[in-house]
Amino acid sequence: MDEVVMSRSRGAHAAPSGGRNRAIAWLAALALGGDGRRAGVSHAVDLLDRDRARPLCRRPRLRLRQVFGQDVPGGDGRQGVGDRPGVGRDHAHGAGRPGHESVPSTPVVLALPKEMATEPGWPQPLMPEVVQDLFNGDKTWKGMGHPEWGAFRIASPDPQKTLVGAVGFGTLTALANGGKPLTKSPDYYAPSKADFAVIHSEQKITTLTDTVAEANDLLDAVSTDDFARTVSAVLTTERDVIVHNAGNPQVEFVSIPLAAGAATVPLVVAASDAGGENAKAFADYARTPGGQITLQAAGWRSPKGAPPTIGTDSVGVTALEPAVFDEATIGAVRGAWTAMHTHGSTMALIDLSGSMNLPFPGSKLSRLDLVRTLANKAYDLASPKAASTVWFFHTSGGRDIIDDGLTLEINDTPVDGGQIHSDEIRRALRDARAGGGTPLYLAVRKAYQHAPKNYREGYLNQLIVLSDGNNEAAANSMTLKQLSDYLKKTYNPKEPVSISYLIVDPEGRIGPLKEVADLTKGVTVRVLSMKDVPGAFAQALFATP
Repeated sequence: MDEVVMSRSRGAHAAPSGGRNRAIAWLAALALGGDGRRAGVSHAVDLLDRDRARPLCRRPRLRLRQVFGQDVPGGDGRQGVGDRPGVGRDHAHGAGRPGHESVPSTPVVLALPKEMATEPGWPQPLMPEVVQDLFNGDKTWKGMGHPEWGAFRIASPDPQKTLVGAVGFGTLTALANGGKPLTKSPDYYAPSKADFAVIHSEQKITTLTDTVAEANDLLDAVSTDDFARTVSAVLTTERDVIVHNAGNPQVEFVSIPLAAGAATVPLVVAASDAGGENAKAFADYARTPGGQITLQAAGWRSPKGAPPTIGTDSVGVTALEPAVFDEATIGAVRGAWTAMHTHGSTMALIDLSGSMNLPFPGSKLSRLDLVRTLANKAYDLASPKAASTVWFFHTSGGRDIIDDGLTLEINDTPVDGGQIHSDEIRRALRDARAGGGTPLYLAVRKAYQHAPKNYREGYLNQLIVLSDGNNEAAANSMTLKQLSDYLKKTYNPKEPVSISYLIVDPEGRIGPLKEVADLTKGVTVRVLSMKDVPGAFAQALFATP
């Protein structure tokens, strides 16, 4: 199938992968205005969007046959824009170069029933402070008088597979950062309100679809309450909302524009080989004033961002013109999404030996209190869909004690008393008391028997040992050689579970622990003083060297 692409950019290649603690920094390229150039119409063979074209609108039934006299194949299919896995691969000829005209487009929006949308401020654009409050839980449906709508959560087409998803996620993350492009990773140890919101931006996308059309299917709810049982908002386009409302649905939706209308996706015209010339001619027609008027009557915005002339009761205020999203920007967003969307499956193994009661220099905390603080901070940041557990180890009465009562489960797994799994872990951290010796090697072996058995595909699987680093236990029944031999036999590079250490020892004694970490591609992080804590926390949290 050939395509005539009316596009602002040449698309995007995938960004290189990297440590998760560097993921947010990849969004540094996300400047909503790009380089300020406005690229234009390209008659190109491109993989930007091979969707079958959606009818331009349902009421009136304006289709390409009526506009130009030639149907785009599949013109009756209910498809959204920017749905293809190949979005952004560089097959364009001239798209995105300076000197081309701008093209018709449609803003990327959050679609909500009007009853829900007025709370976040519709018809005004979505403001950074509102995004921060929603993402951080400072603004809730319960607090707005609607506990029946549950938690705020978003359905989105996959940013890796769709242009709408990529533009939407990148813009939401920039809004979470106070409306500014990100130029560095969040401060994980002492996060600001913006840092928390950026970290939570991926977590709020609780429903992920392969295509925009599948996300739009969620609009077919029978009532506002029915819709709110699944999600609070759908990331889609303004034109898709107009199309939905034109079909006499049971629930009409409105559009909250992202970045005040700057976040948009361009019109794409698809045609079969036989219809290629017709599609080119249509693209030429779309350049003309008459063509732009026709497209605005079909739900698109003009190249300068003038609103559509149909479905105007559902559109929001857009103070900015459409912006350029070039391949570097989209690639950066996709790289960040991939890294942030990789959840952890983490066992924390905490030393409760007597030496953990010693004060940590430069603070009022004991070594155990510092470890407890770090673990709780990790849970403040953790995704509800991450998996975790905490085990403790020490000796008592001449016996090695490994407290392995908590299994490796998804954090939001329900438990007794209306609580969730992570609540149990926080309670165990609160109640932990130190005393006795340090059966470190035995504890690591027992934990490493559990973690690989609970390996989760697609997760970052790791065992993190938080200790002052000494293997001092009269009853210890495991030597370093025995542990090393066991790990050499057990470590599976096809299902890797790394062992990493965070050593809270002012004397900096790593000893043989690095050898154990190296066997499983883990890291050993030393905390010699309080100034080391923030960096060490992030390094151990994401197990990156």
